[in-house]
Amino acid sequence: TIPQSALDLLEIFVTKHLIQWMEVMSLVDGFKSVLAGLPEIYYALKEPTFDRMDQVSTILTWLYDGRKLASEFCLAVQASACHLYHSALPLAPETSLLHQLHADDLLSEAKVTYGRLTEWPSHENEIYEEEKCLRMEFSKDGKMLGATFEPPHNKFQMRLSRVYDVATGERLHTFIGTGICFSPDNTSAAVALSDSSAVIWDVRTGRQRIAITLPHYKDRHFEERPCALAFSPSGRYLLASNTKQIQVYDVHTGKIKWTKTEDDLVLLSNESEPDEDDSNNFSPDCGVWLQEEPPLVVVRHGRKWLGIHNLSDRSVVHIEQVATDDWYSFLFGLSIKHSILAISNEETLHLKNPYTNELYSTIEATRTGS
Repeated sequence: TIPQSALDLLEIFVTKHLIQWMEVMSLVDGFKSVLAGLPEIYYALKEPTFDRMDQVSTILTWLYDGRKLASEFCLAVQASACHLYHSALPLAPETSLLHQLHADDLLSEAKVTYGRLTEWPSHENEIYEEEKCLRMEFSKDGKMLGATFEPPHNKFQMRLSRVYDVATGERLHTFIGTGICFSPDNTSAAVALSDSSAVIWDVRTGRQRIAITLPHYKDRHFEERPCALAFSPSGRYLLASNTKQIQVYDVHTGKIKWTKTEDDLVLLSNESEPDEDDSNNFSPDCGVWLQEEPPLVVVRHGRKWLGIHNLSDRSVVHIEQVATDDWYSFLFGLSIKHSILAISNEETLHLKNPYTNELYSTIEATRTGS
């Protein structure tokens, strides 16, 4: 229960002193506390029922405005507190309460004469963490978000994967490991660990359902561990891949169902030197199910190639070069429902039928993503 006296003080704070607080936090290198603290206060006030709901509504409106200004201009304000007055407030939408409050202080600042926003861009939520986010994935029903983060201070620390409630931004679970993915029924999440194992968790309770041992490739120079996971369309199997192999496991028994290694591939370009052509290498971060019977998966091969593989007989259904030099110069996405495979390189976006390789359309762009 929040006492009325605290609400009175909070109302004074958000309606009169919010910008000054942001300025001080930027000066003392504490703007991250603004980004994390405003959402916490906002959602703490949204749940309970108060006697003076009109007052709470006013506070929530100001908190929302403060959250949007802080998140939209966080990079500039973190770099310099002056950007609150030279960038954030002058460029804020016309309906921004903070902009209107400080309008008299902005008369000598730059003004937007054309194309100014009338209101803040609509975002469902903002989630802030100190660590660098490496990858994200939504659950199939769109209600949860899984994200993997790089340790902030020590590169030898374990990576963390977290599950969030999309509607509220609340952190539901934190798991040690990387490569988080959700099951089709939205009840489980799989996370790859650095000790060559994967754990499947119950996302409702946070309890472990099964641990799976993932054999990994070794030679005298290095050791490859699976770091990309994907459930099959029915949720019965789990795909794990790294640069040397693809393995599929039964999620109920933890036993291997299918295996495909780089030895199953044929070198596609005999003209290139072995260390210059990486068509035989699976990508460490891309593996997508196309169908379960027969088991077809789409994987990226190193920097340039994309392949469709039949895991039951270890055959290559189709493979093609889709990029040139840059490791991240192409991405791909798959819609099983609409039979569309989207492939983007540095200049074009191709939409294809993954079963027939028929080209639906090509979109030209300077830089595209799928």
